[in-house]
Amino acid sequence: GRFPQPHAVPSLVLVDVENAASAEFLTLMQCLHQTGRLDRIVLDEAHLLLTAMHYREQLSLLGTLRRFHCPFVCMTATLPPSSERDLGDLLQMRRPETLRVSADRANLSYWVMGVGKPEGMTSRAWLIQAAVDFAEQWEESRQAHGSARSRAILFVRQKAVAEEIGSKLACHNYHAGLEDRAAVLTAWNRGDRSPIIVATSALGAGVDQLSVRLVVHVDAPGSLLEYAQETGRAGRDGGPAECVVLLGERWQVSWETGHTSDFMTEDRRQMEGFLRTRGCLRQVLTRYLDGGDGV
Repeated sequence: GRFPQPHAVPSLVLVDVENAASAEFLTLMQCLHQTGRLDRIVLDEAHLLLTAMHYREQLSLLGTLRRFHCPFVCMTATLPPSSERDLGDLLQMRRPETLRVSADRANLSYWVMGVGKPEGMTSRAWLIQAAVDFAEQWEESRQAHGSARSRAILFVRQKAVAEEIGSKLACHNYHAGLEDRAAVLTAWNRGDRSPIIVATSALGAGVDQLSVRLVVHVDAPGSLLEYAQETGRAGRDGGPAECVVLLGERWQVSWETGHTSDFMTEDRRQMEGFLRTRGCLRQVLTRYLDGGDGV
């Protein structure tokens, strides 16, 4: 987009990744820096430099912002201590100061549920039907308890699955291919049509609906950090919420082509360990995000 002249820039500027690395924005930053008006640069959801660069190439250009030698702040809720150095190297940081709080979300309950397949149905069809049944039972319980504000998110790996489940539930679906995703979120927030939304990872960050009481992953998530981000949509008002993974008989953790780094290989191993654990799931997730061996 177009940016204002340096003399007209407000005290706080919000810019998306695509524009932050543009020549026009860098020129504006240079002008602010030279006139002493550039106080600091803050990068939110900083973990995306490690998890999403394979499909958002603009992220690799954010290191160019370091040329201005002003304080640079990275914020994220999902970066294990073992990956702090990787992020610092990408952003050309030297001896950065790190402030951490625990990632533990005590108000969330975590469940992994196997879904057995009956004769005569494919694993995919049965997993979709199991997700529909689970969502309908939740909706019945919501109505019975008069919880009008409660919302639910069903995360899936593919756009086609989101549309199929959305059609069966007559609810909203959300994925990168939609023309007006903002309108879908507004309708869901208001409770139009249904309190349920079926979404791909496009909904995984930046959504702050306070009364999400249920997050369901239909099939194995591809990354433990993505899972932490997506379950992080639940219980943002501090109230109790449930996070459920529905697994088919032959599940596997897999990602799109492009996840080849050692960081993502380890994250996949952690996701598989989380799904197979017989112990406390919250403990496994928190140990990984806060530091330690995870699983």
